[in-house]
Amino acid sequence: MISLEKYIVRDSEAVWRKLDDEVFIIDQAGEKVFALNKTAAFIWELAGDNMSISEIVKQICTRFEIDEATARTDISELVGEMLEKRIISLNDRPH
Repeated sequence: MISLEKYIVRDSEAVWRKLDDEVFIIDQAGEKVFALNKTAAFIWELAGDNMSISEIVKQICTRFEIDEATARTDISELVGEMLEKRIISLNDRPH
């Protein structure tokens, strides 16, 4: 499981746009487009606000009315996928 005290850092070279409740991200090479649903888009946007993952969990619980354990699990999975796609990295402190 990903440490909740880490901070998500969006790839500065990735181009992204919000369209309604979704976010579309084009990777550095311009070869792949990633579509984020409403929840993932919300996390992507919060990542730009220098929030720790634990702070993002709290925001998700409030916004989507889910319990903390579910939010932690879902966010850990999503962060893992974003790391694999290299559209984010993790840092020990805000950027």
